[in-house]
Amino acid sequence: MSLRIRKTITCDRTRYFMTLKQKSGDRIIEIEKKINERDFTDLWEVALNKLEKIRYDLICDKSKWEVDFFKDHYQHTYFAQAEHEMPEGQLSPKFIPKIINKNLLFAVPIEDDRFGSKRLANVKHAKELYLTLTGKEIKNEVYT
Repeated sequence: MSLRIRKTITCDRTRYFMTLKQKSGDRIIEIEKKINERDFTDLWEVALNKLEKIRYDLICDKSKWEVDFFKDHYQHTYFAQAEHEMPEGQLSPKFIPKIINKNLLFAVPIEDDRFGSKRLANVKHAKELYLTLTGKEIKNEVYT
């Protein structure tokens, strides 16, 4: 089970959320609640595992893709990932936007937990995963 807090900044406002996620069989149950800035700040101060990423939403043919850029403590991108949430039982997307398909390195099977945000928050894990997928090491100058 994971409990997350998140700050979302859009063009016109900032919102804060607390999310509980739990895998149960082949489902992931997700419960999300809006929280205020003070609660977010207080919880962020005591959080053990912190993850910073920039997310862009890409809407194509009525389907939403989330493209995340994972940031290290210097605000350098060390990993990027696109995700599309599908209805229960659907195993692959019906449509992959050109910009994503053109840059696709690996299509992650649903049961592969190596790509969860909690695991990718670990820069070492993300770099090792990239090496496994490409046979290439990420060097600092690649993402600075």
